[in-house]
Amino acid sequence: MRQWRRYIALRVAGAFILLVCLLYTSRPPEGKRPPPPSPSQGDVQVDKDEQVNDPLSFCRTPSGPQTPHQHFLKLVDIFSLKEAQQEGVNNILLVESSCAVNPNLRVWCALESLARQNPQAVVWYVMTSQVVDLRQVVAGRLLEHYHNLRVVTVDLRQVFYNTPLMDLYTSTAWNHNTSWPEINLADLMRLGLVWHLGGFYVDTDVVCIRSLASLTNVIGWQERSTLGSGVFHFDSHHPVLRRVMEYAAETFKTNRWGASGPVALTHVMKAVCEKEVLVTGAATRCHGVTLLPIRAFYPVPAPVWKTLFTRQTPRDLTMRYPHSYMIHIWNQMSRSQPFFRGSSSIYDQAAKTFCPITHAHLPTHN
Repeated sequence: MRQWRRYIALRVAGAFILLVCLLYTSRPPEGKRPPPPSPSQGDVQVDKDEQVNDPLSFCRTPSGPQTPHQHFLKLVDIFSLKEAQQEGVNNILLVESSCAVNPNLRVWCALESLARQNPQAVVWYVMTSQVVDLRQVVAGRLLEHYHNLRVVTVDLRQVFYNTPLMDLYTSTAWNHNTSWPEINLADLMRLGLVWHLGGFYVDTDVVCIRSLASLTNVIGWQERSTLGSGVFHFDSHHPVLRRVMEYAAETFKTNRWGASGPVALTHVMKAVCEKEVLVTGAATRCHGVTLLPIRAFYPVPAPVWKTLFTRQTPRDLTMRYPHSYMIHIWNQMSRSQPFFRGSSSIYDQAAKTFCPITHAHLPTHN
Protein backbone atom coordinates (compact mmCIF):
# COMPACT_ATOMS: atom_id res chain seq x y z
CA MET A 1 0.00 0.00 0.00
CA ARG A 2 2.85 2.37 0.89
CA GLN A 3 4.56 1.63 -2.42
CA TRP A 4 1.30 2.42 -4.24
CA ARG A 5 0.94 5.77 -2.41
CA ARG A 6 4.59 6.62 -3.16
CA TYR A 7 4.00 5.84 -6.86
CA ILE A 8 0.93 8.09 -6.96
CA ALA A 9 2.82 10.92 -5.22
CA LEU A 10 5.73 10.70 -7.66
CA ARG A 11 3.36 10.81 -10.68
CA VAL A 12 1.54 13.87 -9.31
CA ALA A 13 4.84 15.65 -8.58
CA GLY A 14 6.14 14.88 -12.06
CA ALA A 15 2.98 16.20 -13.70
CA PHE A 16 3.21 19.42 -11.69
CA ILE A 17 6.85 20.00 -12.67
CA LEU A 18 6.02 19.39 -16.35
CA LEU A 19 3.14 21.88 -16.18
CA VAL A 20 5.40 24.56 -14.65
CA CYS A 21 8.02 24.02 -17.38
CA LEU A 22 5.44 24.33 -20.14
CA LEU A 23 4.06 27.56 -18.70
CA TYR A 24 7.54 29.06 -18.36
CA THR A 25 8.75 28.18 -21.85
CA SER A 26 5.57 29.49 -23.47
CA ARG A 27 6.22 33.03 -22.16
CA PRO A 28 7.95 35.45 -24.60
CA PRO A 29 11.56 36.27 -23.60
CA GLU A 30 12.25 39.42 -21.63
CA GLY A 31 12.33 42.52 -23.83
CA LYS A 32 10.47 40.82 -26.68
CA ARG A 33 6.88 40.62 -27.72
CA PRO A 34 5.24 38.22 -30.13
CA PRO A 35 4.09 39.78 -33.39
CA PRO A 36 0.36 40.53 -33.51
CA PRO A 37 -1.96 38.64 -35.87
CA SER A 38 -1.50 39.22 -39.57
CA PRO A 39 -3.92 41.68 -41.19
CA SER A 40 -5.95 40.64 -44.20
CA GLN A 41 -3.88 40.17 -47.33
CA GLY A 42 -5.98 42.53 -49.49
CA ASP A 43 -4.44 42.94 -52.92
CA VAL A 44 -0.82 42.63 -51.77
CA GLN A 45 1.14 40.50 -54.21
CA VAL A 46 2.98 38.26 -51.77
CA ASP A 47 3.62 34.57 -52.36
CA LYS A 48 1.86 32.20 -49.94
CA ASP A 49 5.16 30.95 -48.56
CA GLU A 50 6.18 34.55 -47.85
CA GLN A 51 3.02 35.65 -46.07
CA VAL A 52 4.00 36.87 -42.62
CA ASN A 53 2.58 38.41 -39.50
CA ASP A 54 2.79 42.16 -39.93
CA PRO A 55 4.58 43.64 -36.88
CA LEU A 56 2.97 47.00 -37.59
CA SER A 57 -0.62 45.83 -37.80
CA PHE A 58 -1.15 47.68 -34.51
CA CYS A 59 -1.25 50.96 -36.51
CA ARG A 60 -4.98 51.31 -36.01
CA THR A 61 -7.34 54.13 -36.93
CA PRO A 62 -7.81 56.28 -33.81
CA SER A 63 -11.31 55.97 -32.37
CA GLY A 64 -13.33 57.07 -29.39
CA PRO A 65 -15.56 59.95 -28.35
CA GLN A 66 -12.70 62.47 -28.54
CA THR A 67 -11.52 61.41 -32.00
CA PRO A 68 -14.45 61.21 -34.44
CA HIS A 69 -13.51 59.73 -37.80
CA GLN A 70 -14.32 62.91 -39.74
CA HIS A 71 -11.14 64.41 -38.27
CA PHE A 72 -8.97 61.85 -40.06
CA LEU A 73 -8.08 61.38 -43.70
CA LYS A 74 -7.91 57.70 -44.62
CA LEU A 75 -4.79 57.12 -46.68
CA VAL A 76 -4.31 55.13 -49.88
CA ASP A 77 -1.51 52.57 -50.19
CA ILE A 78 1.29 53.91 -52.39
CA PHE A 79 1.66 50.57 -54.20
CA SER A 80 -1.95 50.74 -55.33
CA LEU A 81 -1.22 53.94 -57.29
CA LYS A 82 0.10 53.60 -60.83
CA GLU A 83 1.47 57.13 -60.61
CA ALA A 84 4.17 56.04 -58.14
CA GLN A 85 5.44 53.29 -60.45
CA GLN A 86 5.28 55.00 -63.83
CA GLU A 87 8.48 55.49 -65.76
CA GLY A 88 9.57 59.08 -65.97
CA VAL A 89 7.96 60.09 -62.66
CA ASN A 90 10.42 61.87 -60.38
CA ASN A 91 9.68 60.46 -56.93
CA ILE A 92 10.80 62.10 -53.70
CA LEU A 93 10.07 59.76 -50.78
CA LEU A 94 9.90 60.54 -47.07
CA VAL A 95 8.80 58.02 -44.44
CA GLU A 96 7.08 57.88 -41.07
CA SER A 97 7.79 54.64 -39.22
CA SER A 98 6.17 54.94 -35.77
CA CYS A 99 2.41 54.87 -36.48
CA ALA A 100 2.15 58.61 -35.78
CA VAL A 101 -0.98 60.34 -37.09
CA ASN A 102 0.14 63.90 -36.23
CA PRO A 103 3.30 64.87 -38.14
CA ASN A 104 4.94 67.86 -36.47
CA LEU A 105 5.62 71.21 -38.13
CA ARG A 106 9.21 70.29 -38.97
CA VAL A 107 7.90 67.38 -41.06
CA TRP A 108 5.36 69.58 -42.85
CA CYS A 109 8.08 72.16 -43.52
CA ALA A 110 10.29 69.49 -45.11
CA LEU A 111 7.40 68.27 -47.27
CA GLU A 112 6.39 71.78 -48.30
CA SER A 113 9.92 72.87 -49.19
CA LEU A 114 10.48 69.78 -51.32
CA ALA A 115 7.14 70.18 -53.12
CA ARG A 116 7.76 73.90 -53.63
CA GLN A 117 11.33 73.57 -54.93
CA ASN A 118 10.59 70.52 -57.09
CA PRO A 119 7.28 71.15 -58.90
CA GLN A 120 8.23 68.62 -61.57
CA ALA A 121 8.48 65.84 -58.97
CA VAL A 122 5.91 64.00 -56.87
CA VAL A 123 6.64 64.25 -53.14
CA TRP A 124 5.40 61.20 -51.20
CA TYR A 125 5.04 61.09 -47.43
CA VAL A 126 4.78 57.35 -46.78
CA MET A 127 3.21 56.69 -43.38
CA THR A 128 2.90 53.41 -41.49
CA SER A 129 -0.30 54.85 -40.04
CA GLN A 130 -3.43 54.36 -42.12
CA VAL A 131 -4.73 57.88 -41.43
CA VAL A 132 -3.49 61.43 -40.92
CA ASP A 133 -5.07 63.85 -38.47
CA LEU A 134 -6.67 66.79 -40.29
CA ARG A 135 -7.17 68.78 -37.10
CA GLN A 136 -3.72 70.11 -37.93
CA VAL A 137 -4.88 72.91 -40.20
CA VAL A 138 -1.53 73.01 -41.97
CA ALA A 139 -2.05 69.47 -43.33
CA GLY A 140 -5.19 70.37 -45.26
CA ARG A 141 -3.75 73.66 -46.48
CA LEU A 142 -0.61 72.02 -47.88
CA LEU A 143 -2.50 69.21 -49.61
CA GLU A 144 -4.82 71.77 -51.19
CA HIS A 145 -2.02 74.11 -52.28
CA TYR A 146 0.65 71.68 -53.56
CA HIS A 147 -0.78 69.37 -56.19
CA ASN A 148 2.46 67.36 -56.29
CA LEU A 149 2.29 66.45 -52.58
CA ARG A 150 0.87 63.05 -51.64
CA VAL A 151 0.34 61.61 -48.15
CA VAL A 152 -0.08 57.82 -48.36
CA THR A 153 0.19 54.66 -46.30
CA VAL A 154 1.98 51.43 -47.20
CA ASP A 155 1.82 47.68 -46.63
CA LEU A 156 5.32 46.92 -45.38
CA ARG A 157 5.25 43.41 -46.81
CA GLN A 158 5.10 45.03 -50.24
CA VAL A 159 8.04 47.31 -49.40
CA PHE A 160 10.29 44.32 -48.68
CA TYR A 161 8.76 41.83 -51.10
CA ASN A 162 11.36 40.18 -53.34
CA THR A 163 14.26 42.07 -51.73
CA PRO A 164 17.19 40.86 -49.59
CA LEU A 165 15.50 42.60 -46.62
CA MET A 166 12.38 40.39 -46.49
CA ASP A 167 13.78 37.84 -44.02
CA LEU A 168 15.13 40.56 -41.75
CA TYR A 169 11.75 42.31 -41.77
CA THR A 170 9.73 39.17 -41.06
CA SER A 171 12.10 38.14 -38.27
CA THR A 172 11.19 41.40 -36.43
CA ALA A 173 14.79 41.54 -35.16
CA TRP A 174 14.74 45.28 -35.85
CA ASN A 175 11.98 45.60 -33.23
CA HIS A 176 13.63 43.69 -30.38
CA ASN A 177 16.24 44.67 -27.79
CA THR A 178 16.65 48.17 -29.13
CA SER A 179 15.95 51.71 -28.00
CA TRP A 180 15.06 52.88 -31.52
CA PRO A 181 12.92 50.32 -33.42
CA GLU A 182 11.32 53.10 -35.50
CA ILE A 183 14.78 54.23 -36.67
CA ASN A 184 15.74 50.68 -37.62
CA LEU A 185 12.51 50.32 -39.56
CA ALA A 186 12.92 53.70 -41.30
CA ASP A 187 16.45 52.72 -42.41
CA LEU A 188 15.07 49.56 -44.01
CA MET A 189 11.95 51.20 -45.48
CA ARG A 190 13.93 53.82 -47.40
CA LEU A 191 16.02 51.13 -49.11
CA GLY A 192 12.99 49.03 -50.09
CA LEU A 193 10.91 51.94 -51.34
CA VAL A 194 13.66 53.40 -53.51
CA TRP A 195 14.50 49.92 -54.82
CA HIS A 196 10.92 49.38 -56.04
CA LEU A 197 9.96 52.92 -57.09
CA GLY A 198 13.21 54.74 -57.79
CA GLY A 199 13.85 58.37 -56.91
CA PHE A 200 15.05 60.38 -53.94
CA TYR A 201 14.80 59.39 -50.32
CA VAL A 202 14.90 62.43 -48.00
CA ASP A 203 14.76 62.66 -44.19
CA THR A 204 11.93 64.65 -42.62
CA ASP A 205 14.28 67.02 -40.75
CA VAL A 206 15.40 69.10 -43.73
CA VAL A 207 14.55 72.29 -45.56
CA CYS A 208 15.06 72.06 -49.31
CA ILE A 209 16.51 75.28 -50.75
CA ARG A 210 17.24 74.18 -54.36
CA SER A 211 15.71 71.93 -56.96
CA LEU A 212 16.96 68.33 -57.03
CA ALA A 213 16.02 67.88 -60.69
CA SER A 214 19.61 67.76 -61.96
CA LEU A 215 20.66 64.93 -59.63
CA THR A 216 20.40 61.19 -60.26
CA ASN A 217 22.07 58.24 -58.53
CA VAL A 218 23.73 60.33 -55.85
CA ILE A 219 24.77 59.98 -52.21
CA GLY A 220 26.13 62.81 -50.10
CA TRP A 221 29.03 62.75 -47.71
CA GLN A 222 27.89 63.36 -44.14
CA GLU A 223 31.42 63.48 -42.71
CA ARG A 224 34.86 63.12 -44.26
CA SER A 225 34.79 59.33 -43.99
CA THR A 226 31.04 58.58 -43.76
CA LEU A 227 28.33 58.71 -46.40
CA GLY A 228 24.93 59.91 -45.20
CA SER A 229 21.65 58.05 -45.64
CA GLY A 230 19.51 61.13 -44.98
CA VAL A 231 19.36 62.04 -48.67
CA PHE A 232 20.13 59.82 -51.66
CA HIS A 233 18.83 58.98 -55.13
CA PHE A 234 18.86 55.70 -57.03
CA ASP A 235 17.08 54.53 -60.13
CA SER A 236 14.79 51.60 -59.35
CA HIS A 237 16.61 48.26 -59.14
CA HIS A 238 20.03 49.91 -59.22
CA PRO A 239 22.68 47.18 -58.63
CA VAL A 240 24.55 49.24 -56.01
CA LEU A 241 21.35 49.64 -54.00
CA ARG A 242 20.83 45.87 -54.07
CA ARG A 243 24.33 45.40 -52.65
CA VAL A 244 23.51 47.86 -49.90
CA MET A 245 20.39 45.84 -48.99
CA GLU A 246 22.34 42.58 -49.03
CA TYR A 247 25.00 44.02 -46.74
CA ALA A 248 22.36 45.50 -44.42
CA ALA A 249 20.58 42.13 -44.15
CA GLU A 250 23.80 40.18 -43.52
CA THR A 251 25.29 42.49 -40.89
CA PHE A 252 22.24 43.93 -39.14
CA LYS A 253 22.70 44.65 -35.43
CA THR A 254 19.60 45.87 -33.68
CA ASN A 255 21.36 48.25 -31.30
CA ARG A 256 23.97 49.62 -33.70
CA TRP A 257 22.98 53.11 -34.80
CA GLY A 258 22.99 53.49 -38.57
CA ALA A 259 23.74 49.83 -39.24
CA SER A 260 21.42 49.81 -42.26
CA GLY A 261 22.05 53.45 -43.14
CA PRO A 262 25.42 55.27 -43.21
CA VAL A 263 27.35 52.14 -42.22
CA ALA A 264 25.92 50.03 -45.06
CA LEU A 265 26.21 52.77 -47.70
CA THR A 266 29.81 53.58 -46.77
CA HIS A 267 30.90 49.93 -46.69
CA VAL A 268 29.38 49.10 -50.09
CA MET A 269 30.78 52.19 -51.80
CA LYS A 270 34.23 51.41 -50.40
CA ALA A 271 33.89 47.93 -51.89
CA VAL A 272 32.88 49.15 -55.37
CA CYS A 273 35.16 52.20 -55.53
CA GLU A 274 38.84 52.74 -54.88
CA LYS A 275 39.25 53.01 -51.12
CA GLU A 276 41.51 56.03 -51.48
CA VAL A 277 38.63 57.95 -53.02
CA LEU A 278 36.44 57.39 -49.96
CA VAL A 279 38.56 59.06 -47.30
CA THR A 280 38.46 62.67 -48.44
CA GLY A 281 34.76 63.56 -48.43
CA ALA A 282 35.22 65.02 -51.91
CA ALA A 283 32.99 64.70 -54.97
CA THR A 284 33.65 61.68 -57.13
CA ARG A 285 31.84 59.14 -59.31
CA CYS A 286 32.12 55.38 -59.64
CA HIS A 287 29.90 52.52 -60.80
CA GLY A 288 27.30 55.00 -61.97
CA VAL A 289 26.93 56.65 -58.54
CA THR A 290 28.00 60.22 -57.77
CA LEU A 291 29.30 61.04 -54.30
CA LEU A 292 28.60 64.68 -53.47
CA PRO A 293 30.64 66.78 -51.01
CA ILE A 294 29.39 67.36 -47.46
CA ARG A 295 28.05 70.83 -48.26
CA ALA A 296 25.51 69.43 -50.76
CA PHE A 297 23.11 67.98 -48.19
CA TYR A 298 24.68 68.67 -44.79
CA PRO A 299 26.08 72.23 -44.92
CA VAL A 300 25.69 72.69 -41.15
CA PRO A 301 27.56 69.80 -39.45
CA ALA A 302 25.90 67.88 -36.63
CA PRO A 303 28.31 69.09 -33.91
CA VAL A 304 27.23 72.71 -34.46
CA TRP A 305 23.50 72.11 -34.96
CA LYS A 306 22.63 74.79 -32.37
CA THR A 307 23.71 77.51 -34.80
CA LEU A 308 20.57 76.70 -36.81
CA PHE A 309 18.41 77.95 -33.94
CA THR A 310 20.36 81.03 -32.83
CA ARG A 311 19.70 84.55 -34.07
CA GLN A 312 21.52 85.39 -37.31
CA THR A 313 21.73 88.45 -39.52
CA PRO A 314 19.05 87.93 -42.21
CA ARG A 315 20.61 86.81 -45.48
CA ASP A 316 19.54 85.03 -48.65
CA LEU A 317 20.14 81.38 -47.78
CA THR A 318 20.96 80.44 -51.37
CA MET A 319 23.87 82.89 -51.05
CA ARG A 320 24.79 81.71 -47.55
CA TYR A 321 24.86 78.13 -48.86
CA PRO A 322 25.61 78.55 -52.59
CA HIS A 323 26.47 74.88 -53.18
CA SER A 324 23.79 73.24 -51.03
CA TYR A 325 20.49 71.64 -51.96
CA MET A 326 19.07 71.46 -48.48
CA ILE A 327 19.75 72.19 -44.83
CA HIS A 328 19.67 69.29 -42.40
CA ILE A 329 18.56 70.21 -38.88
CA TRP A 330 19.62 66.99 -37.10
CA ASN A 331 16.37 66.12 -35.40
CA GLN A 332 17.88 63.43 -33.18
CA MET A 333 19.81 66.16 -31.39
CA SER A 334 17.55 69.18 -31.91
CA ARG A 335 14.11 67.63 -31.40
CA SER A 336 13.59 69.35 -28.03
CA GLN A 337 14.96 72.69 -29.25
CA PRO A 338 12.22 75.36 -29.34
CA PHE A 339 11.89 77.28 -32.59
CA PHE A 340 9.90 80.42 -33.20
CA ARG A 341 8.49 82.46 -36.04
CA GLY A 342 10.33 85.77 -36.15
CA SER A 343 13.41 84.58 -34.24
CA SER A 344 15.72 85.30 -37.24
CA SER A 345 17.46 81.97 -36.75
CA ILE A 346 18.69 80.14 -39.84
CA TYR A 347 15.81 77.70 -39.47
CA ASP A 348 13.29 80.54 -39.12
CA GLN A 349 14.67 82.26 -42.23
CA ALA A 350 14.67 78.99 -44.19
CA ALA A 351 11.10 78.16 -43.18
CA LYS A 352 9.86 81.65 -44.04
CA THR A 353 11.29 81.40 -47.57
CA PHE A 354 10.92 77.75 -48.48
CA CYS A 355 7.92 76.51 -46.47
CA PRO A 356 5.87 79.72 -46.03
CA ILE A 357 2.51 78.04 -45.32
CA THR A 358 4.03 75.94 -42.54
CA HIS A 359 6.01 78.94 -41.28
CA ALA A 360 2.77 80.86 -40.75
CA HIS A 361 1.72 78.17 -38.25
CA LEU A 362 4.93 78.31 -36.19
CA PRO A 363 4.57 79.79 -32.71
CA THR A 364 5.73 83.39 -32.37
CA HIS A 365 8.79 84.28 -30.32
CA ASN A 366 6.74 85.93 -27.60
